[in-house]
Amino acid sequence: MRYIYKVGVELEGGWNRPKVLKHDGSIENLEAFHIGEIASKPRSPTEIKRWVMRNYPDRVNHTCGLHVHVSFRSAHLYALCAVPDFPKFLVEELKNWGERRSIKNECFWNRLAGGNRYCNHFPLHEGSITTAIDVQIIDGGDRYTVVNYCYSKHGTIEVRVLPMFRSARTAVLAIEEVLRIFVRFIDTNKKQKFSTRTNTITLEGHETSSVVLTV
Repeated sequence: MRYIYKVGVELEGGWNRPKVLKHDGSIENLEAFHIGEIASKPRSPTEIKRWVMRNYPDRVNHTCGLHVHVSFRSAHLYALCAVPDFPKFLVEELKNWGERRSIKNECFWNRLAGGNRYCNHFPLHEGSITTAIDVQIIDGGDRYTVVNYCYSKHGTIEVRVLPMFRSARTAVLAIEEVLRIFVRFIDTNKKQKFSTRTNTITLEGHETSSVVLTV
């Protein structure tokens, strides 16, 4: 898919058969033999669809989230989406998609309305991207937002607003729409120019890099 390099997905829920799961404290009141979260490795958009269909949980409820990590073919493309307008655009476009698809899932609409504390509608501060952005600073903030900018940790933008749908097929359609939303937003804003530089800093004896994107 244009602009997008790799996609990773985190699925929360319950499985009848054993899976290698990570504990997730946000999951509540779910009856299943194996409960937690399973995360894919970075994959192509086509491969991630197959992975979701193979690994989708047997049971989900309103506390389960579907998280989509997206990496891009350049830091410039990442920067184009690291602006206050993108989370707003994402929410509105998902609402439009939900209406077109006649999505009845109440958790989907509740999350888009700001009703879930694990994907709060805290906007990026106006001006945080307009002069310069050290993406590592964003990492230090509250990650429980509609869009989590985790460049220095994963090299991705994490979309946290989707719920786990009852159907794996609907989940795949939602992931596809998220990717199309990124493409549409970049198409609209791709003339914006950024320069980049990499800073290397040492934290607690460990060397780490952060990317500064400057208009």
